[in-house]
Amino acid sequence: MRGVRMRFSTHMLLSSLVAILSLKAISIEQSLGFIIGIFIGTIAPDIDLITSKVGRLLQHPARVFQTIFKHRGLTHSIYIPLAVFLATLTNAPTWSGFGFGFFLGYLAHLFLDGFTKSGIRLLWPFVRIKGCIATGSFEERLLAILLIIACIAALLA
Repeated sequence: MRGVRMRFSTHMLLSSLVAILSLKAISIEQSLGFIIGIFIGTIAPDIDLITSKVGRLLQHPARVFQTIFKHRGLTHSIYIPLAVFLATLTNAPTWSGFGFGFFLGYLAHLFLDGFTKSGIRLLWPFVRIKGCIATGSFEERLLAILLIIACIAALLA
């Protein structure tokens, strides 16, 4: 599906970097929820595409989202991560950690998709933000290599 969606591995690499950089600011009580949240948040936006990793895992919800909203519709906007973040603002560290992680993972996904030729509608259904990277292209592979280097550097810092 070259040119249609950013690769799963690229999304996971950016979220890994965000997690590495953020864990220093997260309490030990929040860390498990945060790590789970960031990686769920990373894959969640693609629930609107039946052929995505999360779409294949959750086929029925993916069909519903893909039919109603189309790929990169509502699920590729700021509304869902903001709602989850606000809903998990509690005194329970695991839930607040999850919400913060989910929010960051989701935003990382949107950030990358905003650089693709298809773009995203951050304030869906309004203005589309587009980039120039064709997914699966040399540029995306180069970005993945840079993210691996950044993850290693962050771990060693």
